[in-house]
Amino acid sequence: MTSPILVDGQEYSVCQRLEKEVVEPLRQRFVGRDEVIHLIAVAGVAREHLFLFGPPGTAKSALIREFGQALQGRYFEYMLTRFSEPNEIFGPINIAQLREGRVVTNYSTPTAPSSTTS
Repeated sequence: MTSPILVDGQEYSVCQRLEKEVVEPLRQRFVGRDEVIHLIAVAGVAREHLFLFGPPGTAKSALIREFGQALQGRYFEYMLTRFSEPNEIFGPINIAQLREGRVVTNYSTPTAPSSTTS
C-alpha cells in the first residue's frame, strides 16, 4: 500500500490523484469515452499492457498519447494491418522451445522500445 500524497494541503492516494489530475480532464475532453479512459487508467495502475482495437477515427491514439503526456510517460504505437504478424511486435518465436511446449521469443531486436520504470 502506498502512502498518501500531499497536494495543496490535502492528502490523496495515488489513485485519487490519478482520477483528479488525469482521468477527469480526459473525460471532459473525450466525451463518451469513459470506459476506454477507465481501462487505460486501470492498465497503468496495474502496470499491464492494453490493446485498443477499433475503427479508425475513434480517438484511440489521441487518448493514449494524452494520457502518457499527462503522466510524463513513454508509449509507442504500431499500426497493425491484416498482414501483421506477432513477431513484428514481440520478436521471432523460438521454434525449438515451441516444440517442447513453451512459447519463448528471441528478443534480439524487438520492434517495441524498451520500457523504463521509476
